[in-house]
Parts: sequence; C-alpha cells; structure tokens
Amino acid sequence: MAAKWLTLSGPTISIRSAGNDHSIRLWDLNTRSCLFTLDGHVGVARALAFSPDGGTLLTGGADQILNVWDLSAGKLQVNAGVL
Repeated sequence: MAAKWLTLSGPTISIRSAGNDHSIRLWDLNTRSCLFTLDGHVGVARALAFSPDGGTLLTGGADQILNVWDLSAGKLQVNAGVL
C-alpha cells in the first residue's frame, strides 16, 4: 500500500493513512502497529477528517461516498452513499 493521505491525531500518537487499495488504516506510532483497517470505499479515499476527541473519523472518496467511522470500535457508523 502506498499512502496517499496521512493525518495525525492525539491524545495518543496515531496516523490514519489512505492508499490505492481503497482502505484506510489507523496506526499506533508508539507500538508501530496497525490498529484497524477500515474498508468502506470502492475508490481511493481522498479526504480524512477526525472529531476533536479523536473518536470519529469522516472519510470521503473518489467514489463519491461519505463514511462516518467509530474509531473506538473500528466500525462503520454511517454510509451516506453516493453524494
């Protein structure tokens, strides 16, 4: 996977990455491990934004799909479908 987008968030040091494989990964930099792989796009995810508390991630993709993710569980909360 070649990362196309990276975002950093706290309070723990983590990275969210999106690549050509259409998935988004949440990484823990302290342990250097992948915590979750989020699969919900059929095209490249082009936008990543997280809530101030770091518990929710909003993703938008080249597929025109908008997803809302619960990062505490690593699960898709809402799929807004094609915009």
